[in-house]
Amino acid sequence: MSVSGGFTWSGMKEFRAAIAALPEDITAEASDIVDTTATAALGEVRAAYPIGTDPRTAGQLRAGLRITTTRGKRGALRRELRSESRHAVMYEYGWVAHGPKRRHIPGKHVLVPIVMRHRARMEATLIAILEQSGLHVRG
Repeated sequence: MSVSGGFTWSGMKEFRAAIAALPEDITAEASDIVDTTATAALGEVRAAYPIGTDPRTAGQLRAGLRITTTRGKRGALRRELRSESRHAVMYEYGWVAHGPKRRHIPGKHVLVPIVMRHRARMEATLIAILEQSGLHVRG
């Protein structure tokens, strides 16, 4: 099936609105891509997080990773990768250790760069699907 038409992408809000207005076969294909991307990002972040040696905290970063799923109109899929570990923010962005040896512990910057890389690839793939369907994507 070929769709004629187009839209101008000037932001994520407009992009999501255009995706929601697509025919169901394209929406299903896009949902598969979103699902695959979220799962791949989860695996990469999980592999990048340390297991740790302290038995009280070992594996908490990995265990705290969650993908939340939301379905929009006409089956549009939204997946969000989050960490529910109480250590995640400190691990990602760093912290200041207090006490006699007050010092800054730098963050590792693991989750955000991985998710951004996967999201950029996903968006490029989704744009390619739209263009194959006859839509012209700009922006």
